[in-house]
Amino acid sequence: DSAGLAATLNSLADLLQYKGDLDGADSAFREALEIHRRLDGERSDPVAASLNGISVIHGQRGEWAAAESLQREAMTIIIARHGREHPDVAAGLNTLAFAVQSRGRTFEAESLYREALAIRIRTLGPDHPETARTWMNLGWLLHDSGRYADALPEAEKVLAMRGRVLGDDHPAVGSTLVLYGQSLLRIGRVAEGEASLRDALRIRERAMPPGHWLIAATRSAVGEALVLRQRYPDAERMLIGALATLRSARGEDAELT
Repeated sequence: DSAGLAATLNSLADLLQYKGDLDGADSAFREALEIHRRLDGERSDPVAASLNGISVIHGQRGEWAAAESLQREAMTIIIARHGREHPDVAAGLNTLAFAVQSRGRTFEAESLYREALAIRIRTLGPDHPETARTWMNLGWLLHDSGRYADALPEAEKVLAMRGRVLGDDHPAVGSTLVLYGQSLLRIGRVAEGEASLRDALRIRERAMPPGHWLIAATRSAVGEALVLRQRYPDAERMLIGALATLRSARGEDAELT
């Protein structure tokens, strides 16, 4: 029952989540949460952080109502302790926006992302990795809303930080390259879009374990670019391999599958 053990469990949970082991991550976050509740009480920063982690896991599973509920609980704690103008509030808003977006409330989600972005720029600065993450998420919302041309400048802000702040191994770089590539495909700049998607695939294959669903999702996006370029045999090979992994890792009913 120590704060050190709980903090290590949270770090382990983050790593397991990035590796795609959602059950392991959920278990570690929940064990940390119970320790923090005993040590720190119900309304502490560590409890809010663990609630946020469990919320993200629910979202990864597509359980968006549970994700939103847990994130709102975490946000209540954070705002009560720190007020509205705090980096942890921005982080919570970012996670909450994703859950709200996934439940179809696009206008509300965009407002939450923009509030999170404004707080992060004021408290962390425009060149901070967490600021980049919010720009990326806002870009994805615009993309998913069919506003592809509007998504491109948000992606470009993140990619401009690739060399000087983030480096290729930061998760936001791979995700933003996919966002940029898919947005380019949608507005007819197919060759540029394919190049961006292949760049993302190289990064993810190097950074993630074989069989990770994000690698498969990126291969699927490259496959779409190949279809648009009428390279059908190459596209078929890429898509069949991606489909097998997505069925296994995400399930038959997942949107990506």
